[in-house]
Amino acid sequence: MPKLDTVHIDVPHGPLLLDAESQLARYRVFLDRALAFSLSAENSQDVIHTIMRQL
Repeated sequence: MPKLDTVHIDVPHGPLLLDAESQLARYRVFLDRALAFSLSAENSQDVIHTIMRQL
């Protein structure tokens, strides 16, 4: 994954830009944790298909 130098986040009161190294470091930790808890593409497709069949 490329190293982030700026992150743009949309929030209700307008855009939030993270560009300080300390902010980016915390955001990288957040992304790493999200990736660790995410399903693989194949498992995601299986879950979606299972839900579709139940509808």
